[in-house]
Amino acid sequence: MNSTFWTNTIWYILLGITSVIAVIQIIRKRDYRKFNIAFTFTVLGFVYSVESVLLSVYGGAYSYYPKISKNAFLDTVMGNHFSQASVCTTLVLLAVYKLSAIWNFITAAIYYLIELLFVKLGVFKHHWYKAWVTFLGLIVLVFLIKKWYHKILNSPRFWSYYLTLYFAVLSSYGLVRGSFIYGKHRIIHYNVFPDVFKDNLLLVHIPLFIVINIMIIVYWLKLSWIAKWIVFTGLFITQFILTKVGVITIRPGWFLFITSVDVFSCYLLVVIMDHLLKSGAKNF
Repeated sequence: MNSTFWTNTIWYILLGITSVIAVIQIIRKRDYRKFNIAFTFTVLGFVYSVESVLLSVYGGAYSYYPKISKNAFLDTVMGNHFSQASVCTTLVLLAVYKLSAIWNFITAAIYYLIELLFVKLGVFKHHWYKAWVTFLGLIVLVFLIKKWYHKILNSPRFWSYYLTLYFAVLSSYGLVRGSFIYGKHRIIHYNVFPDVFKDNLLLVHIPLFIVINIMIIVYWLKLSWIAKWIVFTGLFITQFILTKVGVITIRPGWFLFITSVDVFSCYLLVVIMDHLLKSGAKNF
């Protein structure tokens, strides 16, 4: 076992265990169980979007050192995933169980102390970012997530529901796209950052936004299967053209598989997340 496992990786695994515990408690809550699962993905998608900005502005707000990957940026992203999962599942847990406002401050204080501990241990490093921003930001974020949760449950409107669905699909579909990038099975050449992982993982929001919204529109319009297949075929052709002109690189022999998983998984996730959310959302 790599020596860095006990100095670096283990701390992120422990952080991951907190996520598992929080998810178990969320699922144990019988009321709106399906909705709660989808809303957890919504919070993950929302926080993921914010984190992407923090990891790109002025060279990155901070760096994580779980020592899972030899690529420095990819290692930061993986460490960030552990952090995101822990924070997001905790936020949803507070909303689901309707914990009092004092827990907003307790939660913010706990993660503030965890951040300081990680810095002290050398498994996390601030650049221009400060730990007090985490404390204040989490207080605001807990309040926002609680309001968001109860708004969608009790009186959703079109735009609030759309954002909830969009971010739920963003996080789940982002995992599919991310798996392509991690294995270098498909790379999009944005040519903004010199590091291929940074280029793809930070700018992945561009194709995600386009494809997810196409699928949401196709699903909500209740198009016939013929019309849907025309849209799906259009996406296949678009990716084929981008591959031929060198914008996208796909491992030889993988085009049909990668593109099929990419297109159909996005539509399927829209259907699944919409079903789960509507199991709890009232009057929509």
